[in-house]
Amino acid sequence: MTLSEPGALAGSGRPIGAAPLPAPRPLLPRAAAHRARLAGGVGGGLAWLGLAVAQACAAMLLLGLAIPALLLGAVAWMEGAPEPGAGIARAVLPWLGTPTAIALAIGVPLGLGMALLGLWLSARMLRHPGLAHPVGVTWAAFGIALVAASIVSGLGSSAGAPFVGGVPGIGSGGLGGSSSGIDPDALAEWADADRLVAIAWPFVAIGSLASIIVPIVLSVFAWWWMAHAMRPAAPSPARPPTEP
Repeated sequence: MTLSEPGALAGSGRPIGAAPLPAPRPLLPRAAAHRARLAGGVGGGLAWLGLAVAQACAAMLLLGLAIPALLLGAVAWMEGAPEPGAGIARAVLPWLGTPTAIALAIGVPLGLGMALLGLWLSARMLRHPGLAHPVGVTWAAFGIALVAASIVSGLGSSAGAPFVGGVPGIGSGGLGGSSSGIDPDALAEWADADRLVAIAWPFVAIGSLASIIVPIVLSVFAWWWMAHAMRPAAPSPARPPTEP
């Protein structure tokens, strides 16, 4: 078989006239890699901050509803109220119309909007020479950072669990016994949603801010990783002219 015959092979072992193999993709340029890490820190950081705001506002809303309901339920049970549910609802649900509850309810969609704004900002920052698929890089990197942050959080919770003691009992006689030493009036006094929110919000805010430090660090790496994985291909080499 000669080189001019169909099916003849070149020195590389590939048929003559076949399309050349695609060139290996070049490494991510240093400026593009820096841009990707910056997008992960700024855009990803804003997304994590928005999620933290939404989560904190939702937690405070739940706190303002659940804790007073539990305390008033305990009071009603201790006093032997015939229909405690209706009384608890009348005492707790009107709090949802207060300025505090309304502000917290508004904070949930605002936080989610901030998260989407961070992802949009990331995609805009990734529109840079040497980078490809800015939207795909953003969503893939955010998903990886989300899974990695969940794993790290789970490992941290498992490692700290042995150092957390059990919750002591309220009293030897339970909630309703004569030796319990619990004053129903004191419980009812603590069933004030605004008071509970005012006490809890600094701790919730600090905890929410501290909880996004690790995800932001992971985002910087995840954005760079996905930008490298989706980096643009090398320009196709010119195909050699075929023999007449």
